[in-house]
Amino acid sequence: MKASSNLFSIFSFLLILFSLNSMAFRQADTHMHGEAELNIAIEAQVVQIEFISPAMNLAGFEHTAKTEKETQRIKTIVDYLNQARWLQLKPQCTLQNSSADLHQDEGEDHSEFTARYQYLCQSSQALESINLSIFSDYPGIHEIDVNLITTDKQISTELSHEQSLLKIK
Repeated sequence: MKASSNLFSIFSFLLILFSLNSMAFRQADTHMHGEAELNIAIEAQVVQIEFISPAMNLAGFEHTAKTEKETQRIKTIVDYLNQARWLQLKPQCTLQNSSADLHQDEGEDHSEFTARYQYLCQSSQALESINLSIFSDYPGIHEIDVNLITTDKQISTELSHEQSLLKIK
């Protein structure tokens, strides 16, 4: 069990590295409406996924919710992201953990949704692909920049309405 814990720590570190790298890039660059980011790390049987998107792509606004309708819209999006039904892993893996929330930049009209997922698969070798249905559910997302790291490869690619399937094998 100790070896598994160490692998998970290394794996978590890699995911944090992805996050920090993407955060530095987003701060150096203006965030682009219509674009989102998906970071994936696979270690042994564990798949960690992080999704980051400007709120405009999902909610249609970035300011602090001002009406009950806007507040409900945010809640609906957070629930949608937490359920993770928009991610179809093939073959199917079991969702172990999920968290989603909205981050508002203080004093600015910029906010973004962040969601994190942890899946357990029968084996890391079994995961063939991930299909994203978020494009049809939220057409404000035009493209998703994907960064994937496994023990033996790294992939950086872009998914879109036309190409929503990430082939891992």
